Amino acid sequence: APAAGPVTYVIAPNDENEMGFTGYKVTGNQQGSWGDYNGTVVVTDGNLETTQINISFDMTSIFTTASMLTETLHNAEWFNIGEHPEATFTSSSVKKTDAGYDVSGKLLVRGTTSDITFPATITVEGDTIKAQADFALLRSDWGMTDTGLADDLVKDEVRITFNIVAEKQ
Repeated sequence: APAAGPVTYVIAPNDENEMGFTGYKVTGNQQGSWGDYNGTVVVTDGNLETTQINISFDMTSIFTTASMLTETLHNAEWFNIGEHPEATFTSSSVKKTDAGYDVSGKLLVRGTTSDITFPATITVEGDTIKAQADFALLRSDWGMTDTGLADDLVKDEVRITFNIVAEKQ
């Protein structure tokens, strides 16, 4: 039987968790991730549609395999990490769909909050809750409009992927 009342699961960097992104430009793409993030997933009465998700990202921990790109992402034209060292996601609803769940909430990045909804697979297995998602966002929704070099334009769409295993607190 599902646990009565709220149950909190903790999200923290570990070998199982992956929180990443892929940016695209004319000549290819670049993947990146965050090294430091934390959060909670609270499920009430075992009903995943009551789930409340809160995640905080340390934007100073953002990295890619290209050191020059990582430095560029810290700049004011991109994440403006000097003024906005943290990004957050707070869910507002989790709705069951035929394919899994639609998670809606507010994503705060570089001082701008935008409403987002993305499809996710969410399961509870013993003392863990697992969530996976793969979806696109437009970086311009957070004021990131730098298009890069004229002969190698950066696309607006960024793909976000995550695989989270959160442990019961």
